[in-house]
Amino acid sequence: MSGLTHKGRVLAFTAVAALVLQPAVLCAQTPAGVAPMTNQAFQVVDVQLDATGGLSGQVMTPQGQPVPGATITLADVQPPQTTTTNAKGQFRLSGVRGGVHQLQVGSQMQMCRVWKAGTAPPSAVPQLLVVQDARVALAQNCGSPVACGLAGCKEALANPLVVGGLIAAAIAIPVAIHNADDDDPTS
Repeated sequence: MSGLTHKGRVLAFTAVAALVLQPAVLCAQTPAGVAPMTNQAFQVVDVQLDATGGLSGQVMTPQGQPVPGATITLADVQPPQTTTTNAKGQFRLSGVRGGVHQLQVGSQMQMCRVWKAGTAPPSAVPQLLVVQDARVALAQNCGSPVACGLAGCKEALANPLVVGGLIAAAIAIPVAIHNADDDDPTS
């Protein structure tokens, strides 16, 4: 690098910094239009029972088609209540008490917060909609496998000591290179 001018050294340093830090910056960003996900195993749905204490709903495929003959089990009551869906994918469980219940549809589990008629919050639905075999894959593409190794830089760059150290290095390294330049000037 002895043949580089001061401007050349600064440009080279800037290019190296941009190449090294770019994957970490890309991995740290949330894609546009995507809401951050919560670390919640099950989403609890508020459902209002009908006047006779019945829990009703419908089982659909991800394409919106009804699932006839699906087995519905209210798993956390003794004895467990079981029913099957009709030709339109609809079901009804009677005699359900208010509280949090686990509704099992095949191998899929849905958590429900069941409310007696007239006591449900405004966000409660009158019928439960279960989408059977709805597979959700959460992932983030960080670029190349080498770049994904820098995904942990987000936490490190949040530390003010690390940021201060990087700024100090960004100042000290070019100064040291400039001071160590012992080459005789060419005429």
